Amino acid sequence: MAIASHGSTKKAEDIIGRGQEMTHYWKILEKQSLLLSSVRRIGKTCILRKMCDQPADGWVGVEYFVQGKISPEEFTYDLYKLLKSQGILKHTKWKSISDWGQKNLGDKDFGSFKIPSFKGKWKDLLTDIVRKVAESDLKLVIMIDELPLMLWELMNKGKEQAESAMELLDILRTLRVAHEANSNLRFIFCGSIGMGIVLQKFKNEYKYMGQPTNNMKIETVVEMSEPDSVELCKYFLEDYPHDLEHDLLISKIQEITDRIPYYIEMAFDFFQKKGIDRPAPEDVVSAFNEALNDPNESHQFSHFSERIEVYYEETEIVLADHILNYLCRTKEPINETLIINAVKTQTSDSNEKQVKDVLTKLWKDLCIDREIRDEGRHYKFKFNLIRKWWKINKA
Repeated sequence: MAIASHGSTKKAEDIIGRGQEMTHYWKILEKQSLLLSSVRRIGKTCILRKMCDQPADGWVGVEYFVQGKISPEEFTYDLYKLLKSQGILKHTKWKSISDWGQKNLGDKDFGSFKIPSFKGKWKDLLTDIVRKVAESDLKLVIMIDELPLMLWELMNKGKEQAESAMELLDILRTLRVAHEANSNLRFIFCGSIGMGIVLQKFKNEYKYMGQPTNNMKIETVVEMSEPDSVELCKYFLEDYPHDLEHDLLISKIQEITDRIPYYIEMAFDFFQKKGIDRPAPEDVVSAFNEALNDPNESHQFSHFSERIEVYYEETEIVLADHILNYLCRTKEPINETLIINAVKTQTSDSNEKQVKDVLTKLWKDLCIDREIRDEGRHYKFKFNLIRKWWKINKA
């Protein structure tokens, strides 16, 4: 029986669907590197893992998770170790660095990399790594997962660390410009916060004017396609009675979960925990009605709220809350003018431009959708399930 366990780490062979996205990304990578925009729960890490396991012909993918790395030194040294361990880097002039790292670090806190013997040399090491891979015959994609989050965490540690984060971004761009056109080395940057949020913060706080990703193709990871979500549901339904009305059940799961794989699995996890051997559409409704009002499950839906609280400016947080409090009343798109007027009744400190700017930010941040009707902008929650959570828990 396929055991549902939402949030668990998936092996590549257990990741269902996403073939259409993978094919599209590999076509892009033939020409240039890729910047993936996503939010939590969508499954972008699963896509990377499956791309590494099932690469396009001739390609090799390396998944590099960087959340929690506290310096460019650690970023570079761990990349070096990863590529060495996979046999991609065989001979470099940096054996002394490897020996030094093993001797001085082991499993210790990486703060020791601030000592003079390595500080500053990471740029030379990173340049050498990229050059050697680019000069090889290998078609390699280095998939750097949660890079925006790593940069954000560095920025919040002070000016020195923020400057090192900006320098890392600039060097990665310089290396792509130097080698990408004449080699088969590509990068994927992705994360659960948008790179645009990070770059805007660098600009506001440190006058950063770099364009470190302007030579990368930007793509957004969204919910599963209709066929893939059906396939995922059927995967979990394999050991349920065959006389169930599968089509009705699957249709209700797709409707309630917005075809987000995490929540699809959450539905089946609910059936298993409750001992529901013959799930029906009403059980799907019950599962999420219970989860949305359960203090132990609420965090499964709160990531947009947390995203706003952590990554937005104080004035933006206030306006975003007012906007979403208004939008959560209905799943239908609402005219921008009505939204602006509603927000103005809640606060006297905002003007029309500020509300429009936050609407645009929420839209780019994949929190809300925008439609053009009669030449006017209309907005709604991107995911109806998150709208319901907001209405119950925040509005």
